[in-house]
Amino acid sequence: MKNNVYKKLILLVTVAFLTVTCSEDFLTVRPLGSVDRNTLMNSLGIEMIVTGAYSYINPPLYGWGKDPNNWTFGSICGGDAYKGTEATDQPPINQLEIYATHADNSYLTDKWSTCYDGIRRCNDGIILIEESPVAAEVTAEYKTRKLAELRFLRGFYYFELAKVFSAKVPYLDEQIIKDNINNPIVPNDVEIWDKIEADFEWAANNLPESWGSSGAGRANSWAAKAFLAKVKMFQGKFAEALPLLTDVIEHGVTAKGDKYDLEDHFEYNFDVTYDNGKESVFAIQNNIGDGTRIHGSPGHSLNYPYGSSAPGGCCGFFQPSHSLVNSYKVDNDGLPFLDSIVFEVDLKNDEGLESSESFTPDNTTPLDPRLDWTVGRRGIPYLDWGIHPGKDWIRDQQYGGPYSPKKNVYRKRDYDAGMTELQDWWAPGSALNTGLMRFADVLLLAAECQAETNSGDLGLAYVNQVRARAANSVVKFDDGTPAANYHVGQYTNFPDKNFAIKAIRYERKLELAMEGHRFFDLVRWGTAQTELNAYINKERKKRQQFIGASFDEPCDLYFPIPVQQIELAGGKIKQPTPGCNY
Repeated sequence: MKNNVYKKLILLVTVAFLTVTCSEDFLTVRPLGSVDRNTLMNSLGIEMIVTGAYSYINPPLYGWGKDPNNWTFGSICGGDAYKGTEATDQPPINQLEIYATHADNSYLTDKWSTCYDGIRRCNDGIILIEESPVAAEVTAEYKTRKLAELRFLRGFYYFELAKVFSAKVPYLDEQIIKDNINNPIVPNDVEIWDKIEADFEWAANNLPESWGSSGAGRANSWAAKAFLAKVKMFQGKFAEALPLLTDVIEHGVTAKGDKYDLEDHFEYNFDVTYDNGKESVFAIQNNIGDGTRIHGSPGHSLNYPYGSSAPGGCCGFFQPSHSLVNSYKVDNDGLPFLDSIVFEVDLKNDEGLESSESFTPDNTTPLDPRLDWTVGRRGIPYLDWGIHPGKDWIRDQQYGGPYSPKKNVYRKRDYDAGMTELQDWWAPGSALNTGLMRFADVLLLAAECQAETNSGDLGLAYVNQVRARAANSVVKFDDGTPAANYHVGQYTNFPDKNFAIKAIRYERKLELAMEGHRFFDLVRWGTAQTELNAYINKERKKRQQFIGASFDEPCDLYFPIPVQQIELAGGKIKQPTPGCNY
């Protein structure tokens, strides 16, 4: 069985005892022992602190808004998927799905608190390491490496906050903590992009290029450089991001030391056998069998096909949308329909049919094969679990549609090999990593920068590189025949900047679907209102939850800061977009 590279280190502390007497101070709690901070000023203690900061990327507690994959905020809100399941399950997602999120939504609280808990761990660690004396096992070089990891992680947590809540969030670093020890509440009146950049840049300059085979889960300098470039792109700094991305593409290596490249097949990115492979820039190291209550991939524990015969068996959430499925239609040259935000005619599907009723999927419409590695649909092989049976694996087809998620689901061979385990005796979990950035993302970001700066070939080669790999990733029946009419062609040229940008953006949709990117891409491109209202208008014809829904700028571009945080801050923290009715 696969174990997490970062086994959660348990800090043992002396149990505090209560001294109960008949005197009036019987309520006084007297801790008889505690961990002195000096005890942590060694390599073991520092490693514990750093591991604790990593752990909150994938917090060991339920709360599906916490998931760094952002399947709720990034994919459902981006139109990749419906909430799925049934209308009454997890109602906070109902608000997210129709762009009517209130400031008291528990998923917002989960995301906010998890990120700030991670930031607190980073700041505490930075303070401890800076004050640790240089010794044989804690050299200046060692301290610098550990500080770089913590600054990478702090940059990551703040980047997550900026994507979800806007870059106007309270900023606390180690110096602010020291200066405001008795009153650490700070306002959110300025954007913090420069702070996020500074952390990733420092990390890129001070992290090692690789950690070797035992450090697959750690951030390295190349991951920091890739994230730095992406942060710049969220600000429209394409000319600054491009050389960073070019360097990563030409010289970057994984945390293990392998040269970055695309996996030979698209589906390898979602197969535990290829975890931490050549395409992995940064990924959560999921594990099972560690004796903890919650393990595996808790953020995705709801997102498996529903039913006793289905992989996972629970809980039917995160169902791909009709609009996403239609996006994988291609023309006779194998190229996508770039001007079609949505399609009036859906790809043939089994909606409204029982699994006992006959159904034959479309085998004539040309399709990009990435569709069937991203979406489970009736009549098509579902990994190695056999043919997807349709409605028998869908919790409520009328509400959530006929499709199942696929990228996050483990294979039957992994189940048989003991690579999966129920969390808390009910929730599916597996050792499959959760990828947060992969090399295909880097290639398409670089292509976007070339197009936006009108440089090079406008991103043509990078896009075609991604498409060439897609062409090699055909889903087949057991007899070796393709499961659909798959066709992926190459662009012969990008005639101008506008065409290039359109093609690159569409390629990101196809390549990265259901990976939590789409909504944030639409926002940074400035196309969210147009694209998402077109999506709503299409989907409300089939999904009743979209009746009356709309996406409205500027209030829907970011999610409201949790109302509890605003109240606790006593007026120092305000909603970054004034005038919105949250």
